[in-house]
Amino acid sequence: MNIASDGIITIDERGIIQSFNRAAENMFGYTAKEAIGANVSKLMPEPHMREHGTYIANYLRTGQAQVIGKAREVTASRKDGTAFPIELTVTELKFGGMRNFTGIIRDITERKLSEARIQNLAHYDSLTGLPNRALFYDRLQQAMALARRERHELALFYLDLDRFKAVNDSLGHAAGDEVLKAAGGRLRRRARESDTVAHMGGDEFTVLLPRIASREDTARLAREIIEALSARFQLHLTGQGTPHEVGIGCSIGIAVYPGDAQDIDGLIKAADAAMYEAKRERNAFRFHDSRTTKNV
Repeated sequence: MNIASDGIITIDERGIIQSFNRAAENMFGYTAKEAIGANVSKLMPEPHMREHGTYIANYLRTGQAQVIGKAREVTASRKDGTAFPIELTVTELKFGGMRNFTGIIRDITERKLSEARIQNLAHYDSLTGLPNRALFYDRLQQAMALARRERHELALFYLDLDRFKAVNDSLGHAAGDEVLKAAGGRLRRRARESDTVAHMGGDEFTVLLPRIASREDTARLAREIIEALSARFQLHLTGQGTPHEVGIGCSIGIAVYPGDAQDIDGLIKAADAAMYEAKRERNAFRFHDSRTTKNV
């Protein structure tokens, strides 16, 4: 049992640990001497600690197995109190009129981290760390459904950086990337916790305000964003000792649901059209106005 890579722990009907292999020692931080004779609940954080005794008691009383023979993912606890994810499979052993239960335990921390990285890549922009287009569409769909159900308004900002191409052309793409990352950070700090700031690609960003009180409040946030992105950026480029200072700015188009559109594509088109109106002036924002964007 001590050459197995998985932790193997045997307990009796009361949950008292009867055996504890070398892999379990390495996994949990307890020696076999420390573990044997203790209740297995010491290896579990709350609420699993309280639930464990119930599972065994219910099985002994009813014969209905909730956890036996089924691989499942649960949270375990190391000796130092650190919680970590495991895959647990429990089997029952009967001999001499006694019942013992053996748990095969696999530490799945790396698997979970890998899954989280894959999930992050699927939903977040690798450059700015902001939600990407796919996650933005998902959140916009949810926000519109909630607004429809609760009969409130939401606002969508479609934002394009001004003078960004000049930075790319004069200082290179590395400088452009630094501007995008810094701009994303400034946007995130200006937005409310409930808002979604997303990087749509290139120099375009969106801000979703899932509930707005008034157009005045919405306009105030737009002004704050323009002010934040108009402040000059200090770029520290690799291999260049002296930082570069650049100024950009932004143009923002604003569309309000449900007044400007009743579906996702319509709302995005309305905000995008308003943004192009704002770009005529630069460092400005415009609410969607169907009188000036008839062809959208």
